[in-house]
Amino acid sequence: MITIQMTDSIVVLGQRLAGYVTWQVDGRQPEAVEVSAQWRTEGRGNVDSGTVHEVRTELSDSEFSSQWLTVDAPIPLTAPITYDGKLIRIIWELHVRLDIPWGRDEKHEERFVVVPVGSDRRV
Repeated sequence: MITIQMTDSIVVLGQRLAGYVTWQVDGRQPEAVEVSAQWRTEGRGNVDSGTVHEVRTELSDSEFSSQWLTVDAPIPLTAPITYDGKLIRIIWELHVRLDIPWGRDEKHEERFVVVPVGSDRRV
């Protein structure tokens, strides 16, 4: 089971998405945990996506099956802002993947909102 806890689910362009990820697994110990901040489009026309931050942390065999990891993902000033229109949507998500050797990887994602600089942060 993977849990994502963000300090704030609204992030201003040029600032950082902060929080932490916790996980607990039964059975095989994860070899690594991968955390990435990604955006994607939905709607009419061509789809697009991008990853603005990605970190892979190797886990040693001596670590316990219940773990946590801090998240500190910078959101570039040039990144697209969250948008929910009639024809297109821009969605931001924090993705977490537990790399479990010889087993099915566990995955979880949580949405967050990216707003422009100078925004009043209301969505």
